Amino acid sequence: MNALADNSYIALPFSEWPHDEQNAWLSAKAKGNVFDGQGPAAAWSPHTQDKIELTVGRFLKWLLVGRGIAHPRVPSNLDQPTLQSYLAFLQPRVSPVSAHMYINDLRRYCQVARPEADRSVLNTLARNLQWRATPSRNKRAKIVDLNALVDLGRDFQDIGRTLIDTHPVRGAILVRDGFAISLLALRPLRIRAFGSLQIGHHLEQIGGQWHILIPPELSKTKQHWEGPFPNVLRADLEYYLEVARPKLLTDQRSKPWVKRRAKARTELWVGRSGQALPHKELGAAIARHTQRHFGVRIGPHMFRDCAATYVAIYSGKDVGIIKSVLGHSTMRTAEQYYNQANQSDAVGKLDEAISAISANLTRKKGRARR
Repeated sequence: MNALADNSYIALPFSEWPHDEQNAWLSAKAKGNVFDGQGPAAAWSPHTQDKIELTVGRFLKWLLVGRGIAHPRVPSNLDQPTLQSYLAFLQPRVSPVSAHMYINDLRRYCQVARPEADRSVLNTLARNLQWRATPSRNKRAKIVDLNALVDLGRDFQDIGRTLIDTHPVRGAILVRDGFAISLLALRPLRIRAFGSLQIGHHLEQIGGQWHILIPPELSKTKQHWEGPFPNVLRADLEYYLEVARPKLLTDQRSKPWVKRRAKARTELWVGRSGQALPHKELGAAIARHTQRHFGVRIGPHMFRDCAATYVAIYSGKDVGIIKSVLGHSTMRTAEQYYNQANQSDAVGKLDEAISAISANLTRKKGRARR
């Protein structure tokens, strides 16, 4: 069934939530100070809060329409039969990875907004879905929607932000890795060039706008590549440059394996003890995070496949732009991605894309990282 044509799949707007559910979520997001405290979700970015709210709204709408519950509430509907029915509703409509994401986001909501609720069944379901979401070991199974990669990166940044005051290095590393994942998803450079970016050389502000400039010596095709930095990640970049990166630069805890490395100066990516982070280590960190989240290792080069497939599906007639996006020297490689994308269920994915792109645009407008 087409998910977009199914009214029970559309999220229930926050204004239509039951009052106690509204109050629980508002309390979880409430900002405070050292005297009156703040909600456990206050440190989450607007993006993450919106994503969780959308997930809960979808669950409430399903309870209202699919189960006929006039006043749906989350805590009273976390029993095994209800969650099994909800999962059965989701499975024909979304991928295994997305099904896990919806259930896990519902778990995160209950953790901060409904801590009194019995989450044992929900926790078990989220854990089991993570294992079942592991795709088969083939290249096509590693093709992930770009929105999912950006979301993953921002989730890591959110976690890092909550830790950066109490655990500066650990928090800064999570922010760094999350920012790298989001940026690589939208600017899928080869990892050697991506990991070699230097502020003021390859990453420059021109007329108030950040730009990425890759010289021929960092390009596999020996061609110059230039493009604007994705504006939707501008606040993420500025937080990394102003808060997270300085934490790593001033880290005094030395490690035996980093003493031989040069101190980072203009390098964008910084490791422990203020050392320049080798591009291979950055790539390994990205692959490790995707493995844990998606159940399949998505290395930096696979980000290029994801981007090419995304473009081929949603801009099939303009497949030539893949050449520009990825820096291919010929159209032959670009056409390979187009052919692979054609073999997929493009119509179904396009329906999903309409929903994902619309949601992403809404988040972009409302997002203001500080």
